[in-house]
Amino acid sequence: MLQAVEQELQRIGRAGVILCHVEVTGNERQIAEQKKIIIFRIVQESLQNILKHAQATAINVEFDFSEQLKITIGDNGVGFSAGEKVKIETGLGLQNIVKRAALINGEATINSIINNGTKITLTIPYA
Repeated sequence: MLQAVEQELQRIGRAGVILCHVEVTGNERQIAEQKKIIIFRIVQESLQNILKHAQATAINVEFDFSEQLKITIGDNGVGFSAGEKVKIETGLGLQNIVKRAALINGEATINSIINNGTKITLTIPYA
């Protein structure tokens, strides 16, 4: 899964418009194949949202293989205000991220600041 995300970021970075960076803490742990697919789809959806809406010049993805898997996907794009929480409730992409995380007993939090980007944090138990 980590390798698939790195390849996706390389593909995005090749266009030369967005600088992509991956950071890994700890050692990759065994995760059920079905769960890996869902996690990858969540990351893909997050990256698509950045490409479509954020007008970002940088994407940073952090994997933290601690007691739970924690993945943070951040960008330096235009962001949106808490007053635009409506986007999370009505935007299918953001809804899908939250729903998919819940499917695998995980949690997705979405934080965004106008002109300061968006950060999506996934916390997913291994088992």
